[in-house]
Amino acid sequence: MRSLVYLFTLITVFNAVYANSLQVNPINNRVLLTINSAFNPPISDILDALSQEAFNRIGIDTEFQLMPAERSVKQVNQGIDDIDCCRVREIMKAFYPELIAVPESLYQVTFTAFVKDPTIKITQWDNLKPYSVGVVKGYIITTTKSEEVNPRHLFILDNAKSMMKMLEMGRIDVAILSYEDGLGVIKELGFQEIKAQTPPLLTKPLHIMLNKKHEHYSIELSKVIKEMKSDGTIRKIIGNILKQYE
Repeated sequence: MRSLVYLFTLITVFNAVYANSLQVNPINNRVLLTINSAFNPPISDILDALSQEAFNRIGIDTEFQLMPAERSVKQVNQGIDDIDCCRVREIMKAFYPELIAVPESLYQVTFTAFVKDPTIKITQWDNLKPYSVGVVKGYIITTTKSEEVNPRHLFILDNAKSMMKMLEMGRIDVAILSYEDGLGVIKELGFQEIKAQTPPLLTKPLHIMLNKKHEHYSIELSKVIKEMKSDGTIRKIIGNILKQYE
């Protein structure tokens, strides 16, 4: 009997602490969670819209903020922020133990080589070996893949804009970035000669990553993401946003 009372007390205390740690939207009194993302437009716009729709379907409001890739995931792992949107699930498991992946993927990302010199052809990772290559800090999968190839020089940059500027100035030969992010940055900076290589180097599903304290939302989110795929919501949102960048 004492054990049951003790257990009940622990559960009550935990629930009280958790409830007090949550932000609430003062307009509607719904739970308000902070979502970090390291992507650039248009992918950041897509992930913002998709995650907002998914959380709204389970009665939660979200606040979407952009920040550098490494800082973004570290702050969620430490519990400073609530969610990282989005990451390659198997990579996160190895490096960030306080993160829980929503089982159903939200988006699929394509990592591509960008070059300014038209004579450079990158169709697989091994092609990077004789070149100076740039990757973005915090994107573990592209950094790891590039390190395995051991290119002539590997530069790990703070953000995609810095990397593309280095490519434009000829300080690196190849930049590795998601296809849509790369096109968005090139357009924003007005670089005309930088082009994406085909085929892409890697395509991976991206998952919403929750801090462990929000693990109880995982299954419900997975369910609504499946619904969003089947009812055409994801396809519609992606299409509408990409039209704005044509």
